Amino acid sequence: MKNITWIIILFIVCIFFLNCTVQIKSSDDIIGYRDGVILVRNNEIKLYKFNWIFWTKVFGSEKSLPNGYKNIFSDDNFIGIIMNNNKIQFYFFNVDQNIWTKTFLPDLTLSNGYKSVFGIGDKIGVIMDYNDIQFYEYDHNGNTWIPSIFYSGSKIILPNEYKNVFGFFGSIIGIILDNKIIFYMYEFNNKTWAKSSIPDLALPNGYKNVFNFGQFIGIVIDNKIQLYKSDHDSWKLIFDSKLIIR
Repeated sequence: MKNITWIIILFIVCIFFLNCTVQIKSSDDIIGYRDGVILVRNNEIKLYKFNWIFWTKVFGSEKSLPNGYKNIFSDDNFIGIIMNNNKIQFYFFNVDQNIWTKTFLPDLTLSNGYKSVFGIGDKIGVIMDYNDIQFYEYDHNGNTWIPSIFYSGSKIILPNEYKNVFGFFGSIIGIILDNKIIFYMYEFNNKTWAKSSIPDLALPNGYKNVFNFGQFIGIVIDNKIQLYKSDHDSWKLIFDSKLIIR
């Protein structure tokens, strides 16, 4: 009798989670943000946190994106919303008030001819027409954005075949090329970009998106989010979970 009761309970739980699973659409975008991910859908964003079993929605994390926005990206501290006038507005999620709040950071106006933008640590990388990357950082003294002194020196030029770029750790970027991620690190001693000792990560067929999640790499595929971790020699799949509405 007890076994039957447990079977019924497990069945109900499974039905509950199946009904509450978020179906990731082809038009959706998912980006990493601090210890969670942001689902971008129909001009709205929602924040999900990982409880090491499922990704669950954070109360109050819905935010309508302003009319005329182009794209959205994130770094360690904020999200950047790129507008049609090439200006970036910066927001963070206030956990005390459960609301998205505009940061103290001034808007950053992008140069004409930029291709895309990504966050790297507390800095911003802007990919330009000729596949070179310009880096910016916030200057507290002048309350403005300036070219990053940390990444001065040699430029990194992306190959024409690259698909995307994202920030990993503070001075490491991941370049998606030929369905694998190649990692490059900025060497401060000689001010050059060099291939990192982090092994390449082969992406599974049919993947939709890739993002940084702390020490993990997140891959969106088959309506799920897979988290991979490097053990210095290879990458291992650690978690394979779905988004849950709760």
